[in-house]
Amino acid sequence: MDLDLCTASALGYLEEVKEILKSSCYNINDKDNEGWAAIMYACYYEHKSVVEQLMFAGAYLDVINNKGQTMLMMAASNGNLDLLKLVYQKNLLECQDINGYTALLYAVNYGQLQTAKYLLSQKTNVNTKENEGLTSLMLASMSGNGAMVDLLLGYGAKKHLVCNNGKTAEEYATKNGYSNIAQALRTIKVITDLKELLEHIGQEKYWPVFEKQNVDLKTFLTFTEDDLKSAGILLFGPRRKMSIAIAHFRSS
Repeated sequence: MDLDLCTASALGYLEEVKEILKSSCYNINDKDNEGWAAIMYACYYEHKSVVEQLMFAGAYLDVINNKGQTMLMMAASNGNLDLLKLVYQKNLLECQDINGYTALLYAVNYGQLQTAKYLLSQKTNVNTKENEGLTSLMLASMSGNGAMVDLLLGYGAKKHLVCNNGKTAEEYATKNGYSNIAQALRTIKVITDLKELLEHIGQEKYWPVFEKQNVDLKTFLTFTEDDLKSAGILLFGPRRKMSIAIAHFRSS
């Protein structure tokens, strides 16, 4: 039975891959309907020898499928450190898929401590947020992965960041019953000015808007959503984040 290159690569059939590559009419970097190239299948299914053969034959390492996924993400999520080092490309370190996940977020989401550690050692951004505003620390906290939490904190993960619904990593740990992690994440950080609060919720670009109107932290915390709109926060997303932050700080 004749196999195409993607199928042979997915199955790890090294000799079949070599035979297919002998055909000069075959483009090694062709993709299927899902945007997967042969080397991506080999990487996903952890067939290192096939990946090496395809690399030797000229397969691209920076391929991205229709979901925005890279081989770096695949190797990170399956925990294969050797494979991760093999396909590592620095320019893909901060690449995000359609859900906003980087390779580090994949590693953390799948609980892969070793690949997460390697990516962090390559200076990936530990505080990147996916589309829902979740950071790697939040993902580790909500799953109760204490070792991962410790690793991320050691590389500068910020405890006080909030996701789109206003929750911190500590709150996720508490909600899911991981009291030890919640205790480790408890922070005594006190926000004393508006600029710092805006940085805290990822909206620091709006600081000049409030500064120009002489709005300080005390005044900001009295604002309603209509007040924010009147102040010039016209986009719903940023305005909603500010409203959530105001409610959060009032309650605490």
